[in-house]
Amino acid sequence: MSLSVKEFCGKYQISQQAVYAKIKRKPAQLDGHIAKSGGILLIDEYAEEALRPHCTDFTIMEKARNYKNQLEGKIAECENLKISLAEKIFKNAELQTQLDDANVQIADLQNRLAEQNLKNADFEKSAAMLKSEILKISNKVDMVQNSVSEITKKGSGGIAGFLKR
Repeated sequence: MSLSVKEFCGKYQISQQAVYAKIKRKPAQLDGHIAKSGGILLIDEYAEEALRPHCTDFTIMEKARNYKNQLEGKIAECENLKISLAEKIFKNAELQTQLDDANVQIADLQNRLAEQNLKNADFEKSAAMLKSEILKISNKVDMVQNSVSEITKKGSGGIAGFLKR
């Protein structure tokens, strides 16, 4: 992979004059590692290593740049997470409202069910009382029928004879 002098200078934050000066100072070491293509000077990986700044300040600055880039990435990630969190909080509030509405409906339905259960209990109580009354009336009808049958058997002339008494 080859870099142009301009790309190399941008990558290592040094001037083109400094690069050309180093090339002039190390012609034997860089022979065969620097080529010219279309008027552009190209530097291979070996020449890049030989020409790149090795001072402590540059290394510290490079690390600082890398940390700054990482920090900017983390800040952007945090901003995206804040937006996502805000959206989820809003969605949660909507769901809570729906849940509250559903709980109100459930309470209303439970009240209506309790009222209906009371009505059913009253109905069943009334039905039981009516059954009891019907049973009493049925017993009286049976007694009357038995009396009529006995009178009829005794030969009193049927109902006419019964009524004469």
